[in-house]
Order: sequence, then structure tokens, then C-alpha cells
Amino acid sequence: MKLSVIIPVYNTEKYLAKCLDSVLKESLKDMEIIIINDGSSDNSLEIIKKYKEKYKNIVSINQENSGQGVARNEGIKRAKGDYLCFVDSDDFINPGSLTKAVNMALEKDLDILYWNIDWVYEDGKIKHQNIFNPAYRKTDNIGYLLSDPSPCNKLIRTSLLKDNNLFFPVDCIYEDFALIPSLVKYAKNIEYTDTIVYNYYQRKNSTMNQTSYNKKVMDILKAYKHLYKRVSKEYIEELEYIAIMQIIYFKTFELLKYNKKEEIDECRKFVNELFPNWIKNKYFLKRNKMIIYYCKSIKARHYRICKSLKTVRNLIRK
Repeated sequence: MKLSVIIPVYNTEKYLAKCLDSVLKESLKDMEIIIINDGSSDNSLEIIKKYKEKYKNIVSINQENSGQGVARNEGIKRAKGDYLCFVDSDDFINPGSLTKAVNMALEKDLDILYWNIDWVYEDGKIKHQNIFNPAYRKTDNIGYLLSDPSPCNKLIRTSLLKDNNLFFPVDCIYEDFALIPSLVKYAKNIEYTDTIVYNYYQRKNSTMNQTSYNKKVMDILKAYKHLYKRVSKEYIEELEYIAIMQIIYFKTFELLKYNKKEEIDECRKFVNELFPNWIKNKYFLKRNKMIIYYCKSIKARHYRICKSLKTVRNLIRK
């Protein structure tokens, strides 16, 4: 078996058929599609049953709602392919993408192959996402570590996960962030290709686009602890930079929207205690002046300044 495609499903009846069709159109032989229904309460299970009856290479698993991490872990355990990839059930792939990826990985004996993501909006607009970090654009292990932590734009050698007992943590959200970057510790041969694009559908009611405060956003600290524990200390500057951007910048930026000063303080203290001199990080100092000023303002607890910078940034992006 060359490839296992793992698709967790939870209440995505509106998008599921398009997702499955995009994968089934691949010309790759020896491909299995592992669908894990994570306790959907809509018509998703019935759609899965119909596809399974029609296609012999579909494996379906039905479980009580346990979260995406548990569903993906079940997929990893069941995977028989030399390589595996993850596709979210409300997303879709471009024609021929997985076939190209597998052929390239087999030819070059890769442990991981990663590629780009396009954000597809409900109004039909498409926004190309550059997964390379602005502070480090080389295609090497550090480049991989600092790139987008999504599991959905990566082809991964199945044995890399199984032999090292690598699974998504199930005690927090942001399970992608907790696991995917850490694979750099175990992978010997990583490459990037710009010819493959994954289409990430931006739903207004999705987990990543919530409009009201969810206290589980603070799981970012727990997820980072998982990552820090897993990654070799030879990447300490990179781990520091990840903490700055993911916790000091992105997470506090989100928390400002809800005026959660105590949570912002918690983020600030978390990074300060782990990395007292983070403002001197070499990757951080390569970022634009607004990001640097914003993060330094968080460190100094000048939250009014941060709110003003947030407003300016949002205006610039419109």
C-alpha cells in the first residue's frame, strides 16, 4: 500500500462529498481512504456509508465524539500505507496532488514532503498562503520546523510516526501545533514542493473562526509544552521564536479582541519564564517593526498601545 488518506469527520455533511470526491479522483493505485466519523449528529455518517458501499478502498470507523486528535490518532493506527496524509472533511485537494506527492516522495525516499495551502472563502475568493516563515525562508529542517504546523499540507512516512510512537495529544486543542513541528527531530529527509496545493475552506463557524471567546484558546500553552518537550534542545532558538510568535503575538492578538487581560498576562509570564531574553531572538529581530513593537509592548504590559497597533494592522489588511 502506497498511501493512506486520513479524514476525520464531524458534522460536515455540506462539504463531505466534495472532499471525498477530490481524493477519489486521484489516479494513484494502492491508496486507502480512512474515514473516522467522530460522533457526527448530522447526515455525515449516512454519506460515509454510501461512499463505502461504492468504493472498496474506503475504510470507515465510527466512534463517539472524542475530538479531532483522537480521530487522527485512530487513523494513524489503522494506516497501512507507506505514506499517510490528513485531509479535513470540509476541505479538498487539487486534482492529481496526492499522486504527484507520493511519486516524488518515493523517488527521493523522503520522510516528509510539505506544500502550500490556499484559503478558500465562502464567497469564492481564494487567498494563497505562503507557509514559509518570513524570518527564515530556506527549505531545510529549520525551515520545516518554523513553517505552518498544519498536518494537512504534508505527506509523512507512516513508519516515522508509528516507530517513534508519535501521536497527537488528546488533552488540548492545537494538537497540530503540539506534534507536527516536532517531527523534524525524527525526519532525515524533508523537502518542499510548490506544485501541490491544499484547499482550506474558511467556514465562519469553524473552530478556527469563532466569534465568541472560548477558554480553551489557552490550551496553546499546554500544546507548546508538548512541543517543547518533544523537540531537541539543538533547536532552542527556533523554539523560542515559535513561542514569541504563537503565544506573545498571535495568541495575545486574539485575546485583545475579548479584553482578556489576565489571560494575556498568563501568556506573557509563560514565555518570560521560559525565555527571559526572548526580545533578542535572531528570528524575531528579522520581523517587521510593527510586530516587534507590538511584542515588546506586550512584554511591558502596555496593552493600550497593543490595541492601537492591532487596529492599525487590521486597517492595513483590509
